[in-house]
Amino acid sequence: MDTQVKWQYAPTRYGVSFDRTAEAIGNWLTEAGLDVNTELQDYASTYFPQTRAGNFNGIAMGITPAYPEVSGFIDRYFSGASSNAGRVDDPAIKELRAKQAIEFDPEARLQQIRDIQRRNAEMMFYLPTPLGAGTAWTAYLPRVKGIVRTRGYGGPTEVYSRLWLDA
Repeated sequence: MDTQVKWQYAPTRYGVSFDRTAEAIGNWLTEAGLDVNTELQDYASTYFPQTRAGNFNGIAMGITPAYPEVSGFIDRYFSGASSNAGRVDDPAIKELRAKQAIEFDPEARLQQIRDIQRRNAEMMFYLPTPLGAGTAWTAYLPRVKGIVRTRGYGGPTEVYSRLWLDA
């Protein structure tokens, strides 16, 4: 293949699972026949101010948080905001995003959200990764109280903020 594709991410920032997943995806891209040029970026000086801000060419990997509102991901990654790192400007998603924002019927809004997900899957603007899809567990001492269960990236705000020690 004549065209080189840049594969970029910030190692060590999100932990070993992220790093191994990023390495595996880079290998998968190569096995798929792409000429991959991996660029390991410093989080503070390169990834956050440039790549995460959408100033990059190629393919970048990062982590997205859990959102308390169903359209949080859509609002962040498909709007004109600076958080739209992929600079996605798709008319179909833009129209559906505007409709779901003012839809009061939960079933109709759910259908619009699913239509946005389908459109993203068709166009592959943002790719889901297997990161976090495996099993993980945390053990606490018996005197740790306030433990709540979460399903994702929200541990620091959804779990740790509620913990307390029983004397």
